[in-house]
Amino acid sequence: MKHIKKWMACFAVPLLLASGMKVSAGGLNGPESALVGAAGGTFTYNGQSYVASADLLNQAINYLCQDGVDLTQEQANAAIGSMYGMVAQGVAQGYLIPVGGAPGNQQTTGGADRNTQEEPQNNTGQAGQKSPTEAVKDAAKLAGELGVKVTVDPANKKVTITNADGKQILNFDGVIKNTGIPLDFDWLFFVLLAVYAAVAVVLLALAVLGDRRQPVGKPSSTGNFVLRNICSPILMAVMGAALVGILCMPAKDLLSSTGKMILSKGVPDYEDGLDSIYDANAKRYRRSVDSDKITMPSNETHYAMIQCPSWELDEKLYFGDTDRVLENGLGQYMGSGIPGMGKPILVTGHSNTFLSGMAKVKQGDIVTIRTNYGNYKYRIYKSTIAEASDSSAYDLGLSEEQLILYTCYPYTPTVGVRTERHYVYGEKVAGPTIRYQEKERGTSDEEQ
Repeated sequence: MKHIKKWMACFAVPLLLASGMKVSAGGLNGPESALVGAAGGTFTYNGQSYVASADLLNQAINYLCQDGVDLTQEQANAAIGSMYGMVAQGVAQGYLIPVGGAPGNQQTTGGADRNTQEEPQNNTGQAGQKSPTEAVKDAAKLAGELGVKVTVDPANKKVTITNADGKQILNFDGVIKNTGIPLDFDWLFFVLLAVYAAVAVVLLALAVLGDRRQPVGKPSSTGNFVLRNICSPILMAVMGAALVGILCMPAKDLLSSTGKMILSKGVPDYEDGLDSIYDANAKRYRRSVDSDKITMPSNETHYAMIQCPSWELDEKLYFGDTDRVLENGLGQYMGSGIPGMGKPILVTGHSNTFLSGMAKVKQGDIVTIRTNYGNYKYRIYKSTIAEASDSSAYDLGLSEEQLILYTCYPYTPTVGVRTERHYVYGEKVAGPTIRYQEKERGTSDEEQ
């Protein structure tokens, strides 16, 4: 637990700085660029070269590109020192991967003590000068200054970061989420079912005993009349409702999500507790758009609409894929790029609700993502089924833009967590490119 918490806390420092001061949207200042360069460099440990996983780096870049981010040189230096001091733990936990390797299965070699480990270096030859203990202290200090809280779930290797208002600003809980709603036969279900059966047996025994005590041909007393004609029907109705409630318990999440989806299509959603920056009337661009004309979305923010008539899909697209997001629409993994960035876009949704129509996918289907700054179209060219643990099903390090949609498979309700995912891949066929370099203003083509 300590190793996971220390490494993630230190590597997350550049991401924690997303609550700083104003900086141009889509841009990185000098210290931030240096930090991204260091984090994207090569680290050396026990003679082996390692790099940070692509999804972690993408999360860092996406958050440093937000409005309200302004990293100082002092903070950048502290963050870089923290990363250098925790290389051994990063290798052991799989957050640093061998050059040309795959994440998640690396182990340290030789069993070197953390205080005598080889000094890590980045690709510019700069050596780390801080011990792991000092690195942890620096990370904790920075987190305290920024008013953020790091929560670690060691069993699931899940790290969540919240700000002073309690809002989650980052999460490291794996790339591929559980996007199906399984039937949940937990211990409470079986306990209540057993209690119900016991009560039913007792009531049946009392009813039989009462019938035996009633003399044949003799009129019922007032008490027996009330019991038979008033109390018994009410009791049977209550018992029937209780049985229905117990039997529906395993499907409560499925029923709840389905009900929300049905209501969301018929009743205006005035308040879902999530932010939105989407504007259907905003100016859009055909070919390119300068980065300072767009706003980088933050976690749990509705920033686009995603549509596919073939799947009967017309839903909100959020940046982030938390449980709250997936109850309201589709969610994008924070470690992937937004449309126009030229990077893979990883989007997910529940297979029982918003993405149920993806089961009808055909090659050539067009998926449209409408943002404030442009409309993007992606043509589906591939569909596959893979294990959730199969990281070869997606590559967030690609330098070309593609849309990757996934959901749990099979689409029918199942008992337990589903281990397979349905992946659908789309190539970009339309939409403006986001330009980050400084160019002459007025050259972007506005949509007519």
